[in-house]
Amino acid sequence: MYLEQGGSVEKALNESFSCYTPIIEGGSVKECHNCRPCFRKMMGFWVNNAKFPKGYLRTFIPYIESQLLKAEKENKWTDRYYTKEQYLKLLNDCKNDDLICRGDVIC
Repeated sequence: MYLEQGGSVEKALNESFSCYTPIIEGGSVKECHNCRPCFRKMMGFWVNNAKFPKGYLRTFIPYIESQLLKAEKENKWTDRYYTKEQYLKLLNDCKNDDLICRGDVIC
């Protein structure tokens, strides 16, 4: 609804905060992009085909790869919100983040 009313993804990403392990840099606090809350915040936009600032998705590669590796080691998928296929598609988008990426799945 926010985006439909003219709000921007960049503003929403910058003015909301959702992180378990924030990073402090030069007196400012930033999201780590390597925890579940950061990932879910981004996914809310991705599954709704939001356009992200260039380079934003790439910052999530370590988290996504860690979750895929964990699933492989445990031989089970534990994310109850998103499928392994969505993670793989997102990982591909992240690695090609020199383009403006868009999701292609429906919540």
